[in-house]
Amino acid sequence: MGKPPREISNARALTDEFPNRIFKQFAELFQKINFVPFSKKNFWNPMIYIIVAKLSRRIKIGYSKNSSEVDTRFHYLRRDNADDLELLGRIDGDFDYERQLHSEVEPYRAHNEWFGASAEVIQLVARELSAERTAQADLEKQISTMLSEKDEVCIA
Repeated sequence: MGKPPREISNARALTDEFPNRIFKQFAELFQKINFVPFSKKNFWNPMIYIIVAKLSRRIKIGYSKNSSEVDTRFHYLRRDNADDLELLGRIDGDFDYERQLHSEVEPYRAHNEWFGASAEVIQLVARELSAERTAQADLEKQISTMLSEKDEVCIA
């Protein structure tokens, strides 16, 4: 078989080059706007999340395989719970780290991953979240204030 006509050869070269050229343009755009494109590495990022239940004065220390799963869990917890829930924050951590945190506050366990909002539990939560947000003492004060606020309950 002979050499392909010049037009076909050029078309193949353009077709082979197209994905690389587009990828390069996207990479340059992402770099300009400091965007981290979706990847397995940043999607499968295990997280520990902390939720406070204001009315029952409990704190949940939970684990999730990724950040979007935290949002989904919080949505359903909030929807299916009569308590006033607030997502305090998330920290990087795996299942073993979550278990370690649970063991530190084991005496205050109320049910499953929910713990009574004792001073020790609040200190642990503030210690874990303080690197992410504010100083530990300020965060402890914020959590305590949040839990002590009395919301008006309206029964229809």
